[in-house]
Amino acid sequence: RDLNNMILDIKKRVELSKAQEERAAKEAEEAELQRIAAAEAEMEKGRAMSGSDVLRKAAAVDTAGVDKIVQEQSGGEKKKTFYETDLTPEIR
Repeated sequence: RDLNNMILDIKKRVELSKAQEERAAKEAEEAELQRIAAAEAEMEKGRAMSGSDVLRKAAAVDTAGVDKIVQEQSGGEKKKTFYETDLTPEIR
């Protein structure tokens, strides 16, 4: 009886893992379809843009990385020199 219960338990686990894998694959496929649909919608919206709109969007994308770097540099703490650092107990 114990062996039979173990076999049934293993079969149940295998079936559950297969169902979980199928569900994960289905969700991944749905996510990919949504990503493709969003990309196509963005593409259609881009086709309707005028030349000046395209240039404005390109300028915003171009400066986005620069703005982020400037914020990191200005917001970050200035690195201390060796002489300005606190002495640790190992050094004393």
